[in-house]
Amino acid sequence: MDHVVQPALAVLAIALSVFSLITYLWLGTTVLLMGNRRSAITWVGGLGLLLAALFFLCHGAMVGAGFPIGPSPTDFWWHLSWVPGFAAPIFWAAIGLHYVGLAQAWSRFRLPLLAAVAVPGAVAALLALLNWRVIGTYGDWPRCWRSSTGGSSAPTATSSACSAPRCACARQRCRWPAPPHPRCPR
Repeated sequence: MDHVVQPALAVLAIALSVFSLITYLWLGTTVLLMGNRRSAITWVGGLGLLLAALFFLCHGAMVGAGFPIGPSPTDFWWHLSWVPGFAAPIFWAAIGLHYVGLAQAWSRFRLPLLAAVAVPGAVAALLALLNWRVIGTYGDWPRCWRSSTGGSSAPTATSSACSAPRCACARQRCRWPAPPHPRCPR
């Protein structure tokens, strides 16, 4: 059954990635071309949308390549996808907090709220960078996910947002299938 379901899910994931790529690319360029270019929030919004497009470009390339064992050319897309993965939510939070600040009652909370959003993002990025070798290749990621969740299914779109810190924290429990991977701590 897996030989039928897996390719169908891959094609569906690539189709959704292409749709999201086109949508975010269109929205980002529209905001940058039609918005007030002298306003910083226009640039933050447009660049945040273009970062989302970059993420879905990387996602489509990685899903199309499958899960390689060890280092592969897919690792370029894997490492490039970390940039929008960590930066785009900060851009989106800045946009939301900009508009929250326009309401005078909430304007004094703008900077503390931005800090409250930026700190967890910085911690997640720091954990990912400190444990770069654990999930250094794209093929390591699903195996690390399975070992950190006790062998449960592959990550979904909802749960993959916290996968890098989760795999980083599971570093001590990491057990790879035979043959053992050299990046796996014993």
